[in-house]
Amino acid sequence: MILHNSYSTISITKMKDKIKKILEKSQKYAKTDMLYVAKGGFWLTIAKGASIATSFLLMLAFANWLPQEEFGTYQFILSVAGILSIFTLPGVNTALTKSVAKNMEGSLVEAFRAKLSWGLLASLGMLMVSGWYFFNANTLLGWSFLVGGIFISLKYASTVFSSYWNGNKKFNVYSKYSIYSSVLATIILISTIYLTNNVIYIVGAFFGSYAVFNYLFYVLTKRQIENNDKDPETVPYGKSLTIMRIISIASNELDRVLMWKFMGPAQVAIYSFSILPINKLISLVPIPTLALPKLSDGNMSDEKKAGLMDKFWRLLIIMIPITAGLILIAPFIYRLAFPQYIESVVYFQILSLMLLAFPFSLLNTALVGEVKKKALYMIKTVPPILKIALLASLIPLYGILGAVIAMIAGKALQSIMEFYYFRKI
Repeated sequence: MILHNSYSTISITKMKDKIKKILEKSQKYAKTDMLYVAKGGFWLTIAKGASIATSFLLMLAFANWLPQEEFGTYQFILSVAGILSIFTLPGVNTALTKSVAKNMEGSLVEAFRAKLSWGLLASLGMLMVSGWYFFNANTLLGWSFLVGGIFISLKYASTVFSSYWNGNKKFNVYSKYSIYSSVLATIILISTIYLTNNVIYIVGAFFGSYAVFNYLFYVLTKRQIENNDKDPETVPYGKSLTIMRIISIASNELDRVLMWKFMGPAQVAIYSFSILPINKLISLVPIPTLALPKLSDGNMSDEKKAGLMDKFWRLLIIMIPITAGLILIAPFIYRLAFPQYIESVVYFQILSLMLLAFPFSLLNTALVGEVKKKALYMIKTVPPILKIALLASLIPLYGILGAVIAMIAGKALQSIMEFYYFRKI
């Protein structure tokens, strides 16, 4: 038995050595630290895979157990909450990753406190919306926004745990915590959907479960801080990044709010089943998560810049056939998994073109790492303004198709600007 265990250990060690040699050789062609990508990418891929799986199960639950009108109402509430989440300083998460990468781990607590205190404005906003609906005798939305307002600040503030582990490049811990949080919250949410069609309870399950589990993993993370060094720029830089994203965040959520107003909840549901899978796929490739700790040294040499451009072109070439394949198989997936939302297929196919923007996120991450505030302000302002203008003008005229055109146009302009400003570094 001892000999067998020793033999197994030796075999595993030899296999690891062979894989390591293969990765080291591949660096010559990939022009990338493949050992870093393999180690970090492996865990991040598992986390993103778990996120895709839980999202798919949620969509199945929504499609089969919740009528379109209720699902559309639920999406409308989440979109309004998404706009108000601006007050929770989402840019602080990115700034924290950069600070922890410089070994200033004490910034975690400062980041949490800032997000939590500013997030009270998000709670106040939700309560004001709740009061408006109560005043207009809409108790369903009144109670829904009230429940969401109780948990919104804690939900978003506690997400700093993920930024801490990303900054430390401990992607295995980040992945485990993220998986536990999303799986546990999904179990509660699916159970709620199965038991009731009441949007109030479903909204409570969503915000409440994520608030509790995110905070739990924040507390566990705080106990593992190795030093109390604080970066005085974490919160100020995070606020700057948040200001840059105000219009961007609003434009990403405004589509469902406007569609709710002009088209009704059923159309919001159909549109959501086309855009939600795309948003999830866009978040699947962990380019910013892997790249930001590596690009936060403030040293963008000509050689480093050329290497990033080479990676960019390689990624773009890879994404073209992947996008085309997804467009082709989409009708079969929807007929099999979401027959109730077969109308969403054509919009999903058009929105799939946004996946070609994957490689541009690498250039954007370089701009964040180099703290190019002016360029980032332009990127986070001009394309969203175009998108908002198109959403406001096209949705009343063309409904879902108008929203799809606006999303594509905004993403295309953003990618062009990311490319332009990176070339200027």
